[in-house]
Amino acid sequence: MLAAGLQDIVLDAGGEVVGVFTTALAGIGAVGVIHPDVVLMDIRLVGEMDGIDAAGIIRARRPTAVVFITGAPPDADAKARLAMLGPVEIVPKPIKPAMLCAAILRAHTAGAAR
Repeated sequence: MLAAGLQDIVLDAGGEVVGVFTTALAGIGAVGVIHPDVVLMDIRLVGEMDGIDAAGIIRARRPTAVVFITGAPPDADAKARLAMLGPVEIVPKPIKPAMLCAAILRAHTAGAAR
């Protein structure tokens, strides 16, 4: 399972995992309560809303760093929607721990600068 693998990478790097959510609505609600420094989000999510939509709502509510996980390069529409979000990191699957950790660090640093 991707979520378990991501958790292991974050924990092995000394980070903290404050929750795992499988739908956009659950993630949006949780971020409003938990206030994480960085959100790892798949572009494709279960339900009507995708990760880009969810990130837009999250960012509208509070400045939050976002790292997107994706199995395929974003298409033109997704690229345009991602560009409207402002700075985000994108990590392709299969996940390489060093690449994910570097993306999290860049996203966190960029988020702290806002």
